[in-house]
Amino acid sequence: MKFYAPTSLLIVAVLANSLLCAQEYNGAPISVGSSSLFDSTGNTSWPYVITLAETTDGASSQEEQTLDINATNLPVGSEYRVLKTMSNGEFFLGPSQALSVGSNKITIDAVDFDRTVKVQFSSGNITFDTLIVNAPYATITISIDDFHLLNTLNDPNNLPTDNPALSISVSENGLGLILGPGSSILGWDAWGTTSLTYGQSGEWFDGSLVRFGNSVNQQKLDFRIINNTGSDARLKNISFDLRRDPAKANYATGFQLSYLAAGDSELIKGSSVADGSEMVNLAGIGSDVLSPGINNFSEFIGQNISGTAWIADGGYANIRLKLNTTAPAAATQLDNLIITLEIIDYTAPAFSFGPTTTAASIE
Repeated sequence: MKFYAPTSLLIVAVLANSLLCAQEYNGAPISVGSSSLFDSTGNTSWPYVITLAETTDGASSQEEQTLDINATNLPVGSEYRVLKTMSNGEFFLGPSQALSVGSNKITIDAVDFDRTVKVQFSSGNITFDTLIVNAPYATITISIDDFHLLNTLNDPNNLPTDNPALSISVSENGLGLILGPGSSILGWDAWGTTSLTYGQSGEWFDGSLVRFGNSVNQQKLDFRIINNTGSDARLKNISFDLRRDPAKANYATGFQLSYLAAGDSELIKGSSVADGSEMVNLAGIGSDVLSPGINNFSEFIGQNISGTAWIADGGYANIRLKLNTTAPAAATQLDNLIITLEIIDYTAPAFSFGPTTTAASIE
């Protein structure tokens, strides 16, 4: 991964829930030992260290901390290790990890206490041409609301009330979303789409819904999330509405979201695409129960899998939404599907300083 920014040392200020300062370098190759971003430790085995967060930073130190460094030359045996404080204030040293020429992404997971986080390096002769501490991320979404109108299996000149099958493909913000055929090997498409309002009024009943029902396999909807943003993306959230008709004797009791690992589908769990591993087939990434009426669901993927889920740039992940029902014919409707991801935000406001300016000198 390359980071495109002006050729200088940058201090990037990002406003999120709290103030988070990120150091950034992009320029001619420079050694760790000669870069003002690193401090000398006096430890001959781990002579240089870079700080990602300090306990005095407060709430921002609790957030996920990251270091992206693109190494251009490595002495034999070049390694790094993470040094951080724990909830009791004592320091913890992580295991040594090998560095590789090219992109290295180091991620330290979020916690619920203020802390110090640093990364130590085994040599001052390690050289790099790009480095970002706590890269700012931008939120991007792709969504579908008008399912029946977007169903390509419908005749637009003679729009049916219902179609028992669906095929939908949309793109937005560098993302793609496919429902039904082309979304997985089986391409389950629920029970198609409908323009019915079920005798109801209000904004939710827009006459363009996905239907579930009729049979066991028509209680499943497969969809594919495609990442063409130019960067690896973190899958953050999948939200949607499901309506359980209060008047029906048979109904959906709950749902599962599962990852489908067949083919080239790849949902990676870990600190990055490079350092993570693919999740297993049918791994659960969300679930909940349905109540009568309209249910609004928002599944935070990282929380559900206790980690970070990634879709590589140019890759895709196939997902299945499966409803649990009291009977195979139980009818349910879906609307307002929104997929949320995060990518590195290269447009975050930045303040440029001269090449000899250090982070410490502006604190």
